[in-house]
Amino acid sequence: MSLWSRIVGCGILACVLLGSTVTAEAGRRHGCQDCTASAPCDSCQKGPVQAPCPPQMVEKTILVPQMTMEKRTVCVTEYRCEPRKEIVTVCRLVPEITRTKKIVTDMVPEKRTRIEKCMVRKPVVREVECEVVVMVPHKEKREETRLVTRYVTTKEKRVVCEDQGQYEDRVIETPVCATDDDCHACGRRGWRRRGCAACDVTACSYSGGEKQVPGEKQAPAETCKTTVRVWVPKMVEREIEVDVKTPKCVEEKCEYTVVVCRPEKQMVKRCVTEYVEEPSERCVTYFECVPKQREVTCCNVTYKRVTEDREMVRMIRVPQQVQKEICVPVCKMVEKKVLCPVCPPCSKCR
Repeated sequence: MSLWSRIVGCGILACVLLGSTVTAEAGRRHGCQDCTASAPCDSCQKGPVQAPCPPQMVEKTILVPQMTMEKRTVCVTEYRCEPRKEIVTVCRLVPEITRTKKIVTDMVPEKRTRIEKCMVRKPVVREVECEVVVMVPHKEKREETRLVTRYVTTKEKRVVCEDQGQYEDRVIETPVCATDDDCHACGRRGWRRRGCAACDVTACSYSGGEKQVPGEKQAPAETCKTTVRVWVPKMVEREIEVDVKTPKCVEEKCEYTVVVCRPEKQMVKRCVTEYVEEPSERCVTYFECVPKQREVTCCNVTYKRVTEDREMVRMIRVPQQVQKEICVPVCKMVEKKVLCPVCPPCSKCR
């Protein structure tokens, strides 16, 4: 809701309320409230003051502002791009070449020689005898005492544990299994062969040593007897003598050779170099710049402005009017019925 719509609505509502207040005040004045209560009214010649009449409710129609959104068609300016051809004056630079001759001076280096006098230091070598201290090595024999480790053999008694057992033949009974495994005695397969019913004529160790008749079927034995060779240990302790080597430190004298350097004076010849200055001449080569002139042809380039017309295409924004529907807030005054209190005129004062 806009500010102007709010101001208009508040003004209308204030006018309605003000009218109802004025009407009520007029009704109260008709009731002779300004007269005295003891005597009849001298001005209006009415009776004594009575209680005011009760107000009455009157239905009135007022206008109330109401905001609504409406679609309205408005004219809007839009721009579209259109290509336009234009003739534009363009300035172009045209090069012009001119040839001129001029004299140029160049500095040319030339090789030259000259003789210069100088002092030269020449080396002179001579022999000089001098005394020098030299360290001369000498061998010396020295005696010292040193510790040497010697091993001494002694006899000690030790307790040794020996196994003096022997082998014994023992018979072991094992239960016969009913599974289809190999016979431990004859190596054949089948549970019947476990009972050694199909073994050779000789007795099987699993049948208890009894001979079996070949081809005759017998029930397998419940246990098998096997003769096993077993080692029976017998631990015996005895005392023996053992040779033990014990280390022992002994002092002994030893002789060794030492190289000792002793200083000795000797006369030695040495070569000494000395420098002697002598005058001499030398040839020096140097370069000197000599000016030489030559004629050169130069090319000078100058630019001349030339104007010409060119046709160019430019994009121009052209305005156009377009109608569009937009939503606009609209304030409408809507009638509304309300009840207002109104004080009617007094019947005795009429």
